[in-house]
Amino acid sequence: MNSIESKSPQKDYAAWPISPSFLVKPEIPKNETFSINKYGIYASDTVRGLMADASDDPGIQNPLSLFQVVPEFFLPEEFGYIKRINPAKDDSYLNEILDGKKIIRIDPKILYQNKTCCDKFRVCNGYENKCHEQDCRIALLYHKDLKEIHYTNNFEDFHNRLEEIIKDYNQKIAKEYHLHCERDEKNRLYVWYQCPYSKFLEYFFPIIHAGKVIAVLMQGQRIPQNNLNREDIFKEVLADDQVYEDKKKDLSQSIEKDIKNDEFGKDPMSENRLNAIWKRIKSLEERIDREVMAYARAYVSDNFHRIETHFYKQIKDKIKENRELTKEIYTEIVSGTLRKICYVFNKEGFIRIYSTESEFEEVKSNTDTFYLIGAYPKLTEEESQHWGKIRFYNLPSDSEKLEAMKNEDFNSYLPPYLNRKIKFNEGVIFRIESLSIGNTKHLIWKEYPKKKDIDQEQFDEFSNFLKTFYHTLWESYNLLQSVELRKKLETSMRVSVHETSQIIPAIVKTLENEYHLDPRTRIREDRLSIPNITHRTNILYDTIERLQLLDNLYRRSTLMFKELTPCADWTDLHRLIYSVRSLCDEKAKKDDMQKIIVQGIGGFVINQYKIYTDYQLVSHALFNLIDNAIKYGYMGSNIRINISLSKADLQSERNGNWKLIKSIQISIVSYGAGISEEDGKHIYELFYRSQASKVKEGMGIGLFLVKKICSSLRYTVEYNSKKLSEYNLPMYYHGKKQNKTAQLKLNNVSDSLIEEAVNKDLPDGAWNIEDFEFQAAINQPTYRNEFTVTLNPINNNLIKPI
Repeated sequence: MNSIESKSPQKDYAAWPISPSFLVKPEIPKNETFSINKYGIYASDTVRGLMADASDDPGIQNPLSLFQVVPEFFLPEEFGYIKRINPAKDDSYLNEILDGKKIIRIDPKILYQNKTCCDKFRVCNGYENKCHEQDCRIALLYHKDLKEIHYTNNFEDFHNRLEEIIKDYNQKIAKEYHLHCERDEKNRLYVWYQCPYSKFLEYFFPIIHAGKVIAVLMQGQRIPQNNLNREDIFKEVLADDQVYEDKKKDLSQSIEKDIKNDEFGKDPMSENRLNAIWKRIKSLEERIDREVMAYARAYVSDNFHRIETHFYKQIKDKIKENRELTKEIYTEIVSGTLRKICYVFNKEGFIRIYSTESEFEEVKSNTDTFYLIGAYPKLTEEESQHWGKIRFYNLPSDSEKLEAMKNEDFNSYLPPYLNRKIKFNEGVIFRIESLSIGNTKHLIWKEYPKKKDIDQEQFDEFSNFLKTFYHTLWESYNLLQSVELRKKLETSMRVSVHETSQIIPAIVKTLENEYHLDPRTRIREDRLSIPNITHRTNILYDTIERLQLLDNLYRRSTLMFKELTPCADWTDLHRLIYSVRSLCDEKAKKDDMQKIIVQGIGGFVINQYKIYTDYQLVSHALFNLIDNAIKYGYMGSNIRINISLSKADLQSERNGNWKLIKSIQISIVSYGAGISEEDGKHIYELFYRSQASKVKEGMGIGLFLVKKICSSLRYTVEYNSKKLSEYNLPMYYHGKKQNKTAQLKLNNVSDSLIEEAVNKDLPDGAWNIEDFEFQAAINQPTYRNEFTVTLNPINNNLIKPI
């Protein structure tokens, strides 16, 4: 039936919920997906069998016919016992309701005949379609207003509106032979009318699925009880001069033969007959419901399987492509998957999925913060700010209470726990699931359309599959969180190694040297004397500073993953700078013959002021910067710690207006190889090491921590790399003193550059430069590498005099 495909209207036949508007399936066009919403449920032979079986019921005794309103493309020609019937062309009322759709009628036909006299009547001149035009009044049950009223849930509204529609139709169209609407005490209704030609009564019973009329059952050709004689049957037709005499004769003989005398005077629709019809209708409706649910289950199962397969494929492909799965990519995939689910099942609703952060995060014990990990429709920027996370306080840990929160009205549970008021619309569902392992919880926020109440059983089926599908989504998320947790643990271990490898050896070496401990026997040679007390006291203070750095290792390591609230207090600026210098001074002198110089720029005197800051965090940031300066500065170079103010702030300080000072700059300056533009883009990234830096020991952690510490304190850190000379300045200066430059044609290097970059205080013989060492290093350019930390006010406090 190729004509079906060509005549199919361009309409969106919603696939979900499975909600057919008629029963009989036509032939399905090739290459088109079958949908019972579009093509009905049963093959025509099946429906005909149902009608025949009902007609055989002894309580009914008469043939039943089934009427349906079908799409325009359905059954373009008459097919056997399925007939297409049309309202009268001048019946604008019915034609407007149908709006291009068709009415078809299915009869048991051969097995159970209608009254023969009616067939004889239809072949009379001019009467061929007259009774079919009467039958078309079943279209009133498909009125657009009735489609918006649920037959079962709002029966009174349905009945009242139907009566109004029938009354309106009777006044405009039906004239003498009106339709009538009847109802019983069980909220069941039917419509009947008297045929203006045969004077028989015709009864129409709506067949309901999901609150809508899906078909109409006709039990017809009943003889009125008191007001009909045999002579009245087709009386006007038999008297019509336009009808041929031979056809009148056939019609008259058929009346005498078909209409039994015992049919007159009986109740045309007795209680027994009505009950038998209601029973058949109920049986048919139950069968329709079962068939629809079978399609619905298959539809839900197939689509979730397809969506699940695609979800896993996306996860796999992204991991294969990027060798990892970031949270951003995961969120994108989840939101796309929810979009597919909503498109297939829940167009008028939404789904949002949240999860608590990993247990590795430090959280308050009484707080649960849920972060959005997927949503459809996509949240706007404003919605994301408002609903990107939802925080609860003292959320019940009792699984029974959480279970109640899944199923009961959430509005009665939320107010004590939420940190803000949320107005939930009807149809909105919150669900919180606590995993059996660990403290991770997941939250689902979804909204269903109004159809949920109409097709409750189907939406329950969908909801059950959706609940199972959450674990499909979370499985990847939990694996991702597990991977991130392992990375964080690994990072923490590497940070610990990085920090301790810098501090502990220095402590041990200091104590061994100062107290003359033999590292093998740990026997101390005590040479303590009064002149050594001050020196040893300073050593002790340095050791305490290093131990304090270790003591705060855990606090600093958490900066890898989140921001910390600064523990700010007033501290001596001079003590802060010189304590960090003291920690690094010995390493600089002994390892690389470098000199650390502290200088207040522009006459700023640092020993006169206190600053308001987090002493431990700032000292650690400066420690890392100076340690890098030692590591990457040339041997025999200077390292400068410059403390400065802007011109305006320096003027305020000189005028005694220290309260007006807006910032303080602490710069760590070293002289060595330059920082390339490309490396400059990445130097603050965790574990990043430039190609040049890989010849030195390191892990790529120090500058990352500096950046994190500055961000936590709302400070800034910036770097500048400037070329000073084409030569290694310390090598040039000390090589020249050792007569290593005689054979080289070197341009004179300015004294000012030497003064700035070279440690000139090395005693003779401290650095014996070998020829090969000089030749290899002399042509290395010297750069001035400066990292500047700008200290800004914390809680409106920055600086004050001591």
